[in-house]
Amino acid sequence: MKKTVVKTLVIAASLVAGLMFGQAFAASGPGGQMIGEGGNPGAWTLDMPAAELESMKGSEPIEEFSGTVTAVEKMKGVKDGVQLKMKSGSSTYTVLLGPGWFVKNQSLKFNVKDKIDVRGKRVGFNIVASEASKGDWTMRLRNEADGQPEWQCCFLREKK
Repeated sequence: MKKTVVKTLVIAASLVAGLMFGQAFAASGPGGQMIGEGGNPGAWTLDMPAAELESMKGSEPIEEFSGTVTAVEKMKGVKDGVQLKMKSGSSTYTVLLGPGWFVKNQSLKFNVKDKIDVRGKRVGFNIVASEASKGDWTMRLRNEADGQPEWQCCFLREKK
């Protein structure tokens, strides 16, 4: 009986320590520094490739982009992420969409040569998309207020 009580206490202590460590880790930014004073990207960088988004502060404005898809690829540095290459004028952007389990299972598909419109935050030549639209249809990826994932598809495009 004493062994069972001791095992239960050890497991409980491990869970409490794990929860405390997990919360501290979740509140830290790249390299382990605490997020807050130098800008807080919030959820905008959640599951995004760290190398491309190190300079994201979270205060970047939402911008609108139009262009042509030149490639649909796996997101570098993210296990199951999907990204697009989009040519807009003389610039080429990497549009970070979201997880493959969501993007690949929708009736709205993005293919090479598609004309698309994207709303999101630009960091260098990367766009963290909040919405991606083709024709009259839109795929919503993130809440624009805080960047939280908002996987919704497919609905008629709203005029912003």
